[in-house]
Amino acid sequence: MKRRPFKFCKEGIPMFVCLFFGLLSCNQQPKPTDRNSPETTKTVETPKGIISKTQAQELFDNYSNFRVPAIDSLEQQRMPKENFKATRFLSIEYQRLKDYIAYVENEAQLANVPITNFRIYLATYPEKAKFPRRNTLFILPTTTKNGAEFGFFTLPGEGDSRTAVPINASLTKDLGLASGLMDRNEAGIIPSLNSNVLQGGNSLILNDMGNSPPPKSDF
Repeated sequence: MKRRPFKFCKEGIPMFVCLFFGLLSCNQQPKPTDRNSPETTKTVETPKGIISKTQAQELFDNYSNFRVPAIDSLEQQRMPKENFKATRFLSIEYQRLKDYIAYVENEAQLANVPITNFRIYLATYPEKAKFPRRNTLFILPTTTKNGAEFGFFTLPGEGDSRTAVPINASLTKDLGLASGLMDRNEAGIIPSLNSNVLQGGNSLILNDMGNSPPPKSDF
C-alpha cells in the first residue's frame, strides 16, 4: 500500500501541524486587560486640599516644636513616673474607612437627608482607656436643615426608614426635626446632647483608630 505524502502549508509545515495550532488558537481565551494598563485606568483629577511633602513637613515640625513639648510637660507633671510621649498620628484601615462612609451614606439615604460634611473633632482618651490620656479624634457626619448645619444620628422608623436627629438637643426643637422627641424630656430640661434619645438610635460617630507616639512616623 502506497503511503500518501504529507500535505504542506505554504510555509512548508506539515498540514496536520497547521490544523493543530489553528484549532488551538481558536480555543484560546483572550488575555484579560491589565487593570493598570492605559486602556482601563480611569483618570481622576487631583482633589482640593492636596499638599506637598514640603508643606506637610512644615506642619509636622510646627506641631513638634510648639505643641508636643507642652503636651509632654503637662502629662509629665500629672504622672511624674511615666515617660509620656505625645501622639504623633492616628491611622485607620482603608477598608474600614470605606465601610464607615458606606454606613453613613446608607443611614442618610434611609433618613432622606444629605450628607454635608464630616467634622473631625480633636479629643483625648480618659485615664482608664486603651491609650490613656493620649490625643485622639472622632468623626461626625453633618447634614443641613433650614440653613443650619449640624452633626446627626438616626432613629429607626417604620420598616427600614430612619429619622435624622441632631446630636445637640437644643437644635432638635429649633429645626423641627423628629417632632415629639423633645416631649420626652421632663420639665422642659434640654440636655446639651440628645443622650436619652440616642440610647435607642444609631450613632454615626467613628473613633478607635490606631494611635502611635514617636518614633513611628513618616516625617
